[in-house]
Amino acid sequence: MSIRKMILVFAFLLLIAGGGLVACSSTPNYLSPDGPRYAGNYSSIGRSYGGGPRTITWNIKFSQNIDEVIQAFRENQAAMEWADIIMLQEMDAEGVDAIARAMRWHYVYYPASVHPKTGRDFGEAILSPWPLSDDAKIILPHASPRNGQIRIAVRARVQTPDGPILVYSVHTETALMSPDQRQDQVQALLDDIPADARNVIIGGDFNTLSPVERAVLLQMMQ
Repeated sequence: MSIRKMILVFAFLLLIAGGGLVACSSTPNYLSPDGPRYAGNYSSIGRSYGGGPRTITWNIKFSQNIDEVIQAFRENQAAMEWADIIMLQEMDAEGVDAIARAMRWHYVYYPASVHPKTGRDFGEAILSPWPLSDDAKIILPHASPRNGQIRIAVRARVQTPDGPILVYSVHTETALMSPDQRQDQVQALLDDIPADARNVIIGGDFNTLSPVERAVLLQMMQ
């Protein structure tokens, strides 16, 4: 065996060993479907409705640099006047509340777990200038094969002037999980939709890294 091949094999074995060590750790998960739950009502609805719904989804990694996020929203006032719904992922309660206060919007937030890298809550949120109702946390099937972390979606009805819109903010598992299992997570959302729901938005971070996975996701949504 050449020296180069020996180095590659050694690096691969180190990668496996490192993965095994991480897999032995256990992530503190919030397994109750009832919470923790955080919500705020900061909107006075001093705006018109464009007949959207117009949406933004943003994975703010580990809920970091919230002051910069708020500044970005303030500098893009046209987008904020345009948007009706914002779906956020990888958030903690403090970050969601700070954004909602700054924008004077309503929000609901549920964490899925305490992330092992940050020691802070890690979950999804829905924000809107329109009232929110019927919110819930949906625990998705299959835990991470690396550290046992669960994934969730947050659901709420956004009460727009044209009627309610059922919204899901979701963050499915990374490529460490098999595509079939991630498809099970998407299917859990589809199974949650009531038969009489007229308008539904499912948005967020699906971790679809390949064109094949994206095609399957679109087919499932259709």
